[in-house]
Amino acid sequence: MAKCKCCGRTIWSGVLLHSECYEQLRQIWRPEDENPESHVEFLETDEGAVAYQVSDEVLVKTSDGWRGIARLHYDDDDRAWLTHDGTPVDVVAWMPIPD
Repeated sequence: MAKCKCCGRTIWSGVLLHSECYEQLRQIWRPEDENPESHVEFLETDEGAVAYQVSDEVLVKTSDGWRGIARLHYDDDDRAWLTHDGTPVDVVAWMPIPD
């Protein structure tokens, strides 16, 4: 069994928050175009090393209603939200993961 990221009580595996905890946190969702705190990482491309800003993991809500964890990767030209396995997601809002 897993623990709720908000209250710490037991939840079903694969779920991050109880529905009532999610409702309490709904007020603190931030819009997709507001950047979470980030740091610089260098990614190797065909043109050499490219510097990207990469955020810490945050809770995200996508356009199709999925909720999970992802990171924002961006530079001056590109912006992408990616899950831990590199899958791009269409994020509409995000929030820090509660302690």
